Amino acid sequence: MTQWLRRLLVILSGGPLPPGGGSATRTWIRALTILGMALGVVVMVYGVVRFLQHGAAPSLLISLAVITAGPGEDLLKASVRRLGGSDDVVAIRVLFVDRLTSAIFLVFLILAIALVQ
Repeated sequence: MTQWLRRLLVILSGGPLPPGGGSATRTWIRALTILGMALGVVVMVYGVVRFLQHGAAPSLLISLAVITAGPGEDLLKASVRRLGGSDDVVAIRVLFVDRLTSAIFLVFLILAIALVQ
């Protein structure tokens, strides 16, 4: 596996595994990460296509929710970790990003449900 792909998988999986995470665990985490990314791409693309072709706003809102809770959250958490600071400060920032993206995700889903007829 190329170096850039390994780095991407480490970032997307939330960082390196703690000590004691065996190779089977790493393999499963990588496999589930790739599966989650693939399914997320399918949901996002399908939602945007349905919105563009049929004006289905709930589909677009679900796509936005997935973007928020998936790649959006991953990028924000990686950015927060790069800011540095003590372990406690980084943990609080990561927790803040987690809670914020969860709330935004739920708002998008509530709006999608409200628009279903």
